[in-house]
Amino acid sequence: MKERAPYMPFFGRDFYGDLNVMSQDLEEQGAYIRLSWLCWQEGGIPADIPTLAAICSNTPVARFRKKIWPKLSGLFETAPDGRLTHRKIESIRDGKESFRRKCSEGGKLGNERRWGKHRVPDADPINTRLAPESGIDRKTVAFNCIYNSDTTTPQKTRGCDGELVPPERSELDTTMDRVAQSIHGRHPAVRRDCGAAAVRKKLVAILKHKSVPSSERVSFLQALDETHGRMCLSPQWTKDGGAFAKSLENWLAPTMERYEAAPTAQSAPPAAVKNIDQLRAEREQRRRDEGFADA
Repeated sequence: MKERAPYMPFFGRDFYGDLNVMSQDLEEQGAYIRLSWLCWQEGGIPADIPTLAAICSNTPVARFRKKIWPKLSGLFETAPDGRLTHRKIESIRDGKESFRRKCSEGGKLGNERRWGKHRVPDADPINTRLAPESGIDRKTVAFNCIYNSDTTTPQKTRGCDGELVPPERSELDTTMDRVAQSIHGRHPAVRRDCGAAAVRKKLVAILKHKSVPSSERVSFLQALDETHGRMCLSPQWTKDGGAFAKSLENWLAPTMERYEAAPTAQSAPPAAVKNIDQLRAEREQRRRDEGFADA
């Protein structure tokens, strides 16, 4: 029994452009399409005229034998088992099967390139085991922790028992946690509009926005922490309990780059304005110093 596919490829240009089909009326074309579909579905049709007439919507046998079958009989071939087959349909079937076989072989080759030939099926797709004969130490593979430089977040792996293995914390992780806690705790409370975890995410986004090399990230975070400390001591941020300071989320916005601006130096207070009596007293003092006396 050939494969029963739920559909049959239909090439309209080839079908309606065929001279045999062009000479058929609608009744004959309908019978041809139905018998062709049956060949595709069952692999062949019976050679018995009464049965074929019954298949074609119970067409009267005499009418089917005299009018319809003469136009269709030359389009089918007799198979070794005595059934009738269609050469074009069998060619399409062979092409479809060949394409399916090539796709299956290509998928197997791609799977071998990715997982190797010694992969053992596992119910847990995350904890993929390796066969002992592959020569690879499963513990070495399972406990290998890969650090993602784009998100600065260590990726967890699974051990041989399927449990998550916590990765080792790097100097960058420790520094980032410390700086996030420091900035969050130091910022004026009235302008502290996000938590320490959100501050850490902002720091990660800043490193990505500035494209800071891996070797300079720790020093960059330390410098940013120092800049924030100076800003918190500036007159603008200390005035009225920090009411005029930038909000924490605003100051850490990666694209705004306010975290790179140094605090402005405090300008000297303006000199007090003197009144008329003080000005007259200074004038008289200068005259006396210069040896002049009032007349």
